[in-house]
Amino acid sequence: MTTAVLVAALIAVAFGLSFFANANPADIAALLRRLSAWAVIGFAALLAVRGQVILAGPLMVVGTILLRKYGGLGSVFPGGATRGQGQKSKVRTRILAMELDHDTGEMDGEVLTGEFAGRQLSSLGLDELMLLYLECEAAEPQSSALLGAYLDRAHPEWREREGVSDAGEEHGHTGSSAMSREEALEILGLALGATREEIRKAHKALMKQFHPDQGGSSYIASKINQAKDLLLE
Repeated sequence: MTTAVLVAALIAVAFGLSFFANANPADIAALLRRLSAWAVIGFAALLAVRGQVILAGPLMVVGTILLRKYGGLGSVFPGGATRGQGQKSKVRTRILAMELDHDTGEMDGEVLTGEFAGRQLSSLGLDELMLLYLECEAAEPQSSALLGAYLDRAHPEWREREGVSDAGEEHGHTGSSAMSREEALEILGLALGATREEIRKAHKALMKQFHPDQGGSSYIASKINQAKDLLLE
């Protein structure tokens, strides 16, 4: 019995050392936050066993709230991350703020400047969207590429109807521009402190939805790849 406990302890220590040796500071901070939540719950359970229910109840509530906030068991260690339902990514340009739904692949966004400022893309008719597309083309290539991706999903026939090629968007607008870590997290739909495993899983899930070979956009795919590369540096 003692030998089995010792072996288990050594395995746990080896696993822990491996994690801390390979993890970045953000991963370690996220792990410590989740472990602190479990520590509160464990202490509450101990108090309850000892009959101190009045003290255990509030502590259990606090621990549960912290655990939910920090991601629970699903992402305590690499390999255990789970993606929440309703998760959304955000891609922003000077003209558009787009949201991408991880579960359905649906896109919608808000116009930030110009004639249609304050309007949701889903509230605009195709003729209005084409006016916006021309505005984006004249002002900012990234916005026209992003709007083109939305149109491809919401109005698949628009390119044929308007005689617009996607060659320019695929080859001219996919270059990497400066991206902050905050923007990268928004694109992958992750929170500060996301682990490397969570980053890889979010990237994989998004690429299934938005890869050009799946009818997605080269521009969005390039932003997703850029976000992953930045966060894994």
